[in-house]
Amino acid sequence: MLSLTVYPIVWMILRGTFLVFLFFMVLRLIFNYADPNPFGAIGRFGFKIRKVTEKWIYPAARFLATFRVDTRLAPLVT
Repeated sequence: MLSLTVYPIVWMILRGTFLVFLFFMVLRLIFNYADPNPFGAIGRFGFKIRKVTEKWIYPAARFLATFRVDTRLAPLVT
């Protein structure tokens, strides 16, 4: 009974969380390469995404920097 009611809900929550995380990583990658005007609405939105995702991206960027790889690719590594 538990496997029919609780586990599908747990898996749905985990998949949703992963998809939101993946969406933010792709947006961060797009904003890294687009380099929008920081004073425009898109630039401010990109900065907010950067602030939210920085704690996961920074270790990957530091790892890439040690091998002299472009750090803008860090969202793909993460």
